[in-house]
Amino acid sequence: MSAARSALVVAVLWLGGPMAAAGQAVAEPAAPEAQAAPAPAPVPVIAPPSAPAPVPVADPESSWLLDLYENARGAIVRIESDLGVGTGFLFHSPRHVATAYHVIQDAEWIEVAFSNGRKLGAKVVAYDPAQDLAILELPADIPDARPLLPYLGEVRIGTRVAAIGHPLSDVKDSDKRLQGLLDWTLTSGIVGAVSESFVQTDAAVNPGNSGGPLLNERGEVVGVVSFKLQAAEGVNMAVRAKPLQALTLRIGTQPPPPRTHWARDAFEIGFMQHIDDDTVGGFALGFGAVWQRRLALRFRLGFVGGAVAPRAEGVIAQKLNRVVLELDSGLHQQFGRGPLGLAVTLGGGAALYFESSDVTELTVFQADPSCVPSAGEPCTLSSRVHTVEDSEVRFMPMLSATVTLAILRVGYAYQFDLERIEDSVHRLLFTFAL
Repeated sequence: MSAARSALVVAVLWLGGPMAAAGQAVAEPAAPEAQAAPAPAPVPVIAPPSAPAPVPVADPESSWLLDLYENARGAIVRIESDLGVGTGFLFHSPRHVATAYHVIQDAEWIEVAFSNGRKLGAKVVAYDPAQDLAILELPADIPDARPLLPYLGEVRIGTRVAAIGHPLSDVKDSDKRLQGLLDWTLTSGIVGAVSESFVQTDAAVNPGNSGGPLLNERGEVVGVVSFKLQAAEGVNMAVRAKPLQALTLRIGTQPPPPRTHWARDAFEIGFMQHIDDDTVGGFALGFGAVWQRRLALRFRLGFVGGAVAPRAEGVIAQKLNRVVLELDSGLHQQFGRGPLGLAVTLGGGAALYFESSDVTELTVFQADPSCVPSAGEPCTLSSRVHTVEDSEVRFMPMLSATVTLAILRVGYAYQFDLERIEDSVHRLLFTFAL
């Protein structure tokens, strides 16, 4: 290469470095001036899809009760009689009803009511007073009936059970707020203890539940509700199903159940009043019994007394004390049932009066018996007050009428004085019948 050409190449390389740097500087743009950032565009809010309504989850503790109730309700009946209300259930056949013996004991008529409103008369065809069991027979089979089945196996403590019945059913007749309640009522609990004859449970039962079934989870009859211990809470007894099953063998083989000849009447405590020329009052106690539910016999003890009007000249005060023994009997008729039942007794008897009188007398006399009064000089008079005690026994036949409503008893009697008819007495009675 010539010297001139080499010098030209060196000159180009020397110039190319700065030019390349200059070209690189030109190629890079200058940083722009800072400007306000544009407002972000609004972002549309999209609502999440609505969640489906929660589906109620069946409570396993209550679902078995609901299934049991729906399956068994049609077999449970309400037993009505002249004695009150109890519970029963279809058993053994579509024509037979099992219940507790005390529900129908001494009943003059029995009617069975079903949950659909149908009512039929019934009669007792088998009974076992010792086990408190009875079986009733209906006039015909109940269509589509499903009698309950007995559980004859071992009953284990802790088994879940339920009772269906009519607790205190009569109460709703006097309280309109309870309409639609109390009948076909479900309660539940467990088996607390077991004996050869009874199953103990804490499932709540009350008067009106008697005769109803105690059911296990499969709807089988574990027992028949019989009684509860009044002094305890949740200690209730049901007769086991085995004796009930055995009782079906007696259907149609027994005479009508025996009747109780004498039944306790109420204990009376209250007020007695005697009205003749005077009115005296006091308190009375009484008790009695009813024979064959038709004849009432009552004994009564009364204590009456008070101030009476003087009945003789010179008497300034008189007080009468009278102890009365009454024997009252009559025809007894019950109307209605339950806590507001009405009973009427018409009859008669006799009363025995033991009377004592305190008579205060004023005696006026001359101080000097020899004094002869004159116009100028009157005699001096003196007076003396003294009390005389007198006693008398009087026998008084009587006619009587008594009305009992719930625990209130009102009575009237006309008691004859055979020696002095004008001294006959009207006797009024106002007592609690407990």
